[in-house]
Amino acid sequence: MYEDLYSLAMLKPEEVEEIKDLELRMSERTGQRISLVAYQADIASGKPD
Repeated sequence: MYEDLYSLAMLKPEEVEEIKDLELRMSERTGQRISLVAYQADIASGKPD
């Protein structure tokens, strides 16, 4: 739907580790495997409504 408005976020290794830690904590808390994906808004394409 808005795929063209976002691109994968460019993250530092320590930021990726933070996301992995959060995935693990959320997975343990919910009992479900959680995967998080970091996107950034593509300013050139505009913003979704």
